Amino acid sequence: MGIASVEAQRLSPLHYKHVALKASMREHDGWLRAENYGTPAEVEAEKALSHVGVSDISPVEKLDIKGRDIDAFLERRLTSKGVPRMPSEVSALPGTYDGPAYACRLTKEHAIMIGQPRQQEPIRSPLDAPGFAAADRCYLTNITSVLAGLNVLGPSSTELLKELTQLELSPPRGRAQWCSEGGFVKVRSIVVRTGATSFDIFFGRDYAEYVWDELIHLGTKYSISPFGVAAYRLIHDQKETTR
Repeated sequence: MGIASVEAQRLSPLHYKHVALKASMREHDGWLRAENYGTPAEVEAEKALSHVGVSDISPVEKLDIKGRDIDAFLERRLTSKGVPRMPSEVSALPGTYDGPAYACRLTKEHAIMIGQPRQQEPIRSPLDAPGFAAADRCYLTNITSVLAGLNVLGPSSTELLKELTQLELSPPRGRAQWCSEGGFVKVRSIVVRTGATSFDIFFGRDYAEYVWDELIHLGTKYSISPFGVAAYRLIHDQKETTR
């Protein structure tokens, strides 16, 4: 790999944590990401699904939306029945994605949209700017490089996270997904429950290594293990086929 190609790739704020763990780094959508940590994807996925695993999802696209017309803005990108209208609601983005893709309503006038990682010249998606009209009357900010992100999953994930946050982790009745904003290891974070035992956590990139270290340290008694992009996709594909 030449120097020019390395310089053209974007790095996660956790890049050097992955390097220290001797991860195999590969380019994905313009980002240099941990493909695996020296073990096959099947092994990393099995460890995560048996206990608890953590994966770096910092490269996912993140769009911050503020304003009084958030409902109208989201209705133009989601089905009317799929718009998250109340705080803490989460709705999946339409289409098929290789990773997380959803909209979260944090407050009446604040939402975020999460989409698949992509390069500076993006593939068309519900997060693309060409669909944004002046009529939306919302303040839109791409915060992809502002926030780091982790996916934590596995049967012990809830118990582990209870030691790291005072946020309510149990889903409201009748809802499999929800989001909340508050302290996570004393860092202001957005916590999204994406499944029965799966959470996405977003926080300022300056705190990325601190949050990672705290999670790994407290997760030792739960047999926590990191998993790379290959295992993440394998787990994601398994979830899709079992729906």
